[in-house]
Amino acid sequence: MGRLSAAGRLRCCGGRYLSPALVSAKSVFPEIKLLQCDVRSLPFPSDTFGVYMSLGVLEHFEDGPEEMLREARRVLRPHGLLFITVPLHTWLTEVAAVRRQKREGDAHFFQYLFSRRELKELLQDNGFLSLEMRPWSQGYTMRYLFPKLYEKAGQSWRDASGLDRANVLASKILRRVLDRAVPRGLCAHMQAAVAVAV
Repeated sequence: MGRLSAAGRLRCCGGRYLSPALVSAKSVFPEIKLLQCDVRSLPFPSDTFGVYMSLGVLEHFEDGPEEMLREARRVLRPHGLLFITVPLHTWLTEVAAVRRQKREGDAHFFQYLFSRRELKELLQDNGFLSLEMRPWSQGYTMRYLFPKLYEKAGQSWRDASGLDRANVLASKILRRVLDRAVPRGLCAHMQAAVAVAV
């Protein structure tokens, strides 16, 4: 996006809730207009944008994602495109979420998980027609289902010695096999969706 914006082919605007992230992003993409704002109340007129992208945001509102989606629809022009990613809800991701909560001692609200059907209905109820949905990013789920394997696989085998070196290498191989063998739709942590404003 930064290169397209710099070449004059794309006008971009980005918003973040936290200002340290804005400072970091501005150093990488100085040509993009960045501002600190709440995605549930954007400082833009209706029908401003042709594309709206939100990666891993709407699931973190404890009151639900509807307000954010309604605001995204408001600032999108008719037939504008929405690109979002949200956590995928399957029985495996549910088990992984419970394990994560127990392991990290996190008892407060963190995020919602969405099945494909739930996400499709949520988009429809807020003025969007879902065009495509795909699961991705299964490493997070697998990491919480098999924590010892993934901890071992995350170590450098060069820093290990003897039997531990063999364990690290075997863990890396097993992790790759699991990442490829288990269907993405079953254990993917996230799902990406493309929808059009109607």
